[in-house]
Parts: sequence; structure tokens; C-alpha cells
Amino acid sequence: MVLNIRLKQLRNERKITQSELGRKVNVTKSSISGYENGTRTPDTETLLDLANALDVSVDYLLGRTDYRIPITNSKDAMDTLDEINNLLEDYEIEESGFFDPSSWKIMNEDDVRELENYFKYITGKAKERERQSE
Repeated sequence: MVLNIRLKQLRNERKITQSELGRKVNVTKSSISGYENGTRTPDTETLLDLANALDVSVDYLLGRTDYRIPITNSKDAMDTLDEINNLLEDYEIEESGFFDPSSWKIMNEDDVRELENYFKYITGKAKERERQSE
């Protein structure tokens, strides 16, 4: 189970005791111990409280993603998507055809490779920034 490992890792990284985390989420030290040992499972409300207290997403705690992005940052992610959609509109690229290279007939093979390299560069910068914030 991923939850127990990540919960303990995050708590240790933040240098807080099981008792302190328990107080933050309104459960006992023994409940936190049980979650970390894998003998207990938090209910949905407690899981949300744990994610908020540790500043990560529930998906991260459950092992559904390796990105620690907290729920509180979801608005920023939506703003980013809105901005990308605005760029697509500004450059008259239909969203439905954006990921279909055949819809970009005016581009030659070198243009497509350059675009691919730029995407790698931009997403690499974003991933590095995420790693540094962890």
C-alpha cells in the first residue's frame, strides 16, 4: 500500500510527530501510527485532511500520481490550461487537431522536430521546477 509509505515519508520530511499530525487532522496518534503501518485506513474526510495538512493531493497520497501538487494549486493548473487554449486560439490552431500533426500540413518535417524539441524543453523546465519545489 502506497498510502502508508507516503504518509510516513511526508510526515518525516516535515519533521512532525504522529501526535502533531493527528492533532492537525483530528485523529489520535495511534490512528496515524495505524495508517503508517498499513493496519488502518483513513476515511475519506480524514484522507482529505491529511492531504491538506501535508500540502499534497489525495492522488499523491494514494499513489495515483507521483506529483505532489496539492489540491489548492488546481486553480493555477486551470489558469495554465486556459492560457494554452488562448494561445491555440490566437494561432488559429483548432484544439481538436492540436495533437494531430497531419492537421499542421503547412509544417515540414524539420518544423515538427523543432516543435517537438520545444515541447520537451518547456515540459522539462516545468518538471524541474516541480522537483525543486518538493
